[in-house]
Amino acid sequence: MKKLLFLAFLISTSFTFGQNTIYKVFKDEMTKEEVRQAYAANRTELKNILFAESVAWDIDLERFKYDNNKLKVVSLVPSGMGNGFNYIKTVTHLKSSKDFLLSLGYTITHENKWWYRPQSFVDQSFAYGLVLKGPNNLNYVNLYTYKNKGSYIPVIYIFPVEYLETHFQNNTNAQTQESGF
Repeated sequence: MKKLLFLAFLISTSFTFGQNTIYKVFKDEMTKEEVRQAYAANRTELKNILFAESVAWDIDLERFKYDNNKLKVVSLVPSGMGNGFNYIKTVTHLKSSKDFLLSLGYTITHENKWWYRPQSFVDQSFAYGLVLKGPNNLNYVNLYTYKNKGSYIPVIYIFPVEYLETHFQNNTNAQTQESGF
């Protein structure tokens, strides 16, 4: 019996250590059901995540991205946002969040010139806003904005390095195929 328990422990720890923590309780490759369970068990910890004075974020399960029912991207939206923010509050959220992440050791990998201007996302269809790589080199954070019913919605996407590399390679392959080269 002890051998069976030890074997079960080894299998479970090797599986767990193989997963990359994307954000807090959310790990790469979790199923939707595992994500819902983790969220339910940690709901209070995943709300009102303070980045700066009057800049807080909540987990947004609706915008999580999955590939074959496996978690790939965690998303956050501003706490108390309601139906969206005005221009100034959106810019404040984006810039304060950038400063907070930089203070934690994140480094900028991609930055549009006007990444913090919400209207730039709407008018110019930026593919990304600001992308930062985590200090552990395992995850990226993407600060982005979109417009919905006249209001701006700032959003943070957090994803593992492998997701960005795969996503980039898939886009490159599709563009190459479409171009005929």
